[in-house]
Parts: sequence; structure tokens; C-alpha cells
Amino acid sequence: MKIKFFNDTGRDVSIHPATYVHGCKVNKDIIRPIEVCIFELPEGTTLPEIKMWDYGDKGLSVLVTPADDD
Repeated sequence: MKIKFFNDTGRDVSIHPATYVHGCKVNKDIIRPIEVCIFELPEGTTLPEIKMWDYGDKGLSVLVTPADDD
């Protein structure tokens, strides 16, 4: 399954490292304003939980955590 994330924040958004640990594949490292990023979820997972943090001067970071199909 693939999901699209549209960055409408007006700021760069980085990918949280745990997104990769959870097995997601991502088509870019930094999501620039008004860009779409595609997250490919591991097989056997469903819609993920998505969380974003604002680190102030260090920028925004997005975490994608897939859920099991169970």
C-alpha cells in the first residue's frame, strides 16, 4: 500500500528515522513545501499512524508507523 503526504506547512519536513525502521520506503529525504512524498508501507500492513513534531529551529519531522492487518 502507498500513501501520499502533501506538505502544506510552508516549511521543510524531514522523515523521522523510525519510519525506515518500521519498514516504510520513502521517495525522498526532505519534503519541501508544496511537494508530495510517497510512503510505501510494508506488505501485510494497513493505514498507518502519522505523527509530526515541530523542533523549532531544527524544523519539522514526520513519523509514519504502519499497523498490522490483524
